[in-house]
Amino acid sequence: MRLVVIRSVTGLALYTAALESGALPQARTAFAIANLADIPEVTPGPHLSPGGVGLIGPDDAVVDLGAAMHPYHPAVHEPPRRDRYALTAHLVAGAGGEEIDGLVVPDATSRAMRTVLDLFPHVPTTVIPDSLEHYAATVAPKAADLGRIETIVHALQVAPDPARFTRAQHVVLDADAVRAALVGGIDGSAGPRGTATILETPLMRGTHRAAVRTRTGCARVVEGSPVVLGLDPEAAPRHLPAVASSCGGDEAWTVVTLPHAALALTSAGAVVGGPSWELALAAALSDATAVAVGHDGEATTLSGDASRDLPLLAAMLEAAHAAAAPPPPSPATKHGLRRIGAAVVTRVRRAL
Repeated sequence: MRLVVIRSVTGLALYTAALESGALPQARTAFAIANLADIPEVTPGPHLSPGGVGLIGPDDAVVDLGAAMHPYHPAVHEPPRRDRYALTAHLVAGAGGEEIDGLVVPDATSRAMRTVLDLFPHVPTTVIPDSLEHYAATVAPKAADLGRIETIVHALQVAPDPARFTRAQHVVLDADAVRAALVGGIDGSAGPRGTATILETPLMRGTHRAAVRTRTGCARVVEGSPVVLGLDPEAAPRHLPAVASSCGGDEAWTVVTLPHAALALTSAGAVVGGPSWELALAAALSDATAVAVGHDGEATTLSGDASRDLPLLAAMLEAAHAAAAPPPPSPATKHGLRRIGAAVVTRVRRAL
């Protein structure tokens, strides 16, 4: 039985493309759904989201990774070692009790994926990147994981990363298979000719300066064009009205919640947004002009060459994360230390 960890509609579609193109052999499959939305309790999993329905066969098993960690979430929780046995038993039971002899994950460094890799330490592993984080990750996989990562299946033609994956075989999927799997059931384009598409990303939400500048930069790029605003279908519903009204749009804008990869590949005009994997897909696999807007509001047009675009987008993503992070605490001063000492002495005296 092959255990496939799915955290996005894009990842589910790319796994389907890998099967149909022959990059992975057919096998009995159990899908472990890792719902990494901000509020997974009120957000459908990738297999139930638009574009994901129908990609899992009736004979495939489905197990909820988040339910096994409840009330914690896979995105923010790494179970202690004493809970690993119960979590492994949950996944194996969801797979029908069969032995797990193959593992497919979207990356090897994020918190949720490290948990799954630790549960099955001796199972041969395939990585199918479904987001920009795989290429932007600065954390190297653990040495024990590197030895069993046999294959990395890329949706785009990129240069291998010998610094992190020394033994893995790199396979590039057929472009037509990737395009067909990602577009799914969407017919035609997302709007009339010349319609620009804005893809909402997590770093565009909120009121911090980087998010505001990114939204303003996107609105500046599409100014004067009809616009389709693609809200993230995997985001918590509470984010949607705020983002829809804060990009500077008017009533003429069309707001949809379709999968971003499908929107990007069917756009009738420019595709604009913060640095994301979907922008790289649009630049390489469609005729649309893909424009990435950084945290400073500056726009950069992608070339369509993934080997150049992905490092650029990865650098923009890291800069955006740094800009959105809270400021580090200021260094301690003598005056501050004296105040802390005085407060401690006062509390001790009151306790006595």
